Amino acid sequence: MNQFRIDWKNCKSGEKVILISFCMALISMFLNWSYGSFLPQNGLTQLTIVFLFFWAYPLFGVMKGKKVNRRIGLGCALGAFIATFCYIFSRNAEIFGGFINLAGNGPWVLLFSSLALGVGVYQCDSEYRKEITSPSSSLPSENWPPK
Repeated sequence: MNQFRIDWKNCKSGEKVILISFCMALISMFLNWSYGSFLPQNGLTQLTIVFLFFWAYPLFGVMKGKKVNRRIGLGCALGAFIATFCYIFSRNAEIFGGFINLAGNGPWVLLFSSLALGVGVYQCDSEYRKEITSPSSSLPSENWPPK
């Protein structure tokens, strides 16, 4: 059975970006997400922790040392971006005839980490394609099947 591994020294830059974006997303859960009540609420009390499921496929791919499919990975990043964007703009409230957005810092950090996830997936796929097509690989069977 293959175990999960994170070998930071041997990780490619795209894999590092994916890992850092997950850490940013995890940290965002402990930041303020909504200022609508008397006490600011973090991502755990808002039940927005489900947004972290968008990182499941790319994160497990990196941890298992397997290739992250570009389409699925970018779909996960786009899903996280859209869900967070919808959350941010659902926090608009009308107060004294004007509109105010009551979203805290947490969703904005998650929004930027979902962009970083997309960049990491794209960069990881580009690095993998360069590795396959590089002339330094003498036999194609060494790189096949993809990990």
